[in-house]
Amino acid sequence: MASAGTPLAATQPVISADLRQLWEDGRRGPAIRAALDGWERLLPTPRDLDWLVGVLRSSGLGPEALAVQLASTRKR
Repeated sequence: MASAGTPLAATQPVISADLRQLWEDGRRGPAIRAALDGWERLLPTPRDLDWLVGVLRSSGLGPEALAVQLASTRKR
């Protein structure tokens, strides 16, 4: 995982476990930024995308959630 001052996506590929850990630790801003920066790496796992869409919606980022859903539908 990235250090406190380093964006997660900049240091290593985003994985769901890291994003969920950031979210659960209360570091929601970094979790959302990392998820948006690397959401395409989450495409193979629909459960991870569902989590991301839910997180974005619950954070007031409805348009971003819709964009992720649309892009994932196109990729499949």
